Amino acid sequence: MKINNYIKSKTIFFILTLLIVIVLSVSSSYAFVSKNNEVLDNGLNVTYLDVKNSSMFVEKTINIKNNKNTSKDFNIYVSSLENNNSISLDKIKYSINDGVEDKLNSNNNSSIYYGSLNSNEEINITLKFWVSYDLLDNSDQGKSLSIDLNIQ
Repeated sequence: MKINNYIKSKTIFFILTLLIVIVLSVSSSYAFVSKNNEVLDNGLNVTYLDVKNSSMFVEKTINIKNNKNTSKDFNIYVSSLENNNSISLDKIKYSINDGVEDKLNSNNNSSIYYGSLNSNEEINITLKFWVSYDLLDNSDQGKSLSIDLNIQ
């Protein structure tokens, strides 16, 4: 009888633990997905579709949709995250939609893309950022690529 009670209590404990893990996983993944959508002040909807990160490479695909009845302009700005472990912006190259490579300038919050969307139009933009190894020096050892995008 004691063994059956012991097994029963362990089984209930296992099922409750598993249920808690499932609930936490679902709620955290929902929170992650909901953070990837935002509505800008000018009414444009921005969705981050795909994000790939490493210490020396970042790729982000962004969907921007205009749900308003008038055309809307927007800019994409790049800035460096404020920490001492970030490689400076002027050592980073980027491309937009696999187009021409360009180097970021050292100004924080620099515009890299300007666009305009007509009423009910949407666009997907793929941005790739990587460290330009030929511009690195000894002071960059241990640092990583840390950028922030701001769409206005």
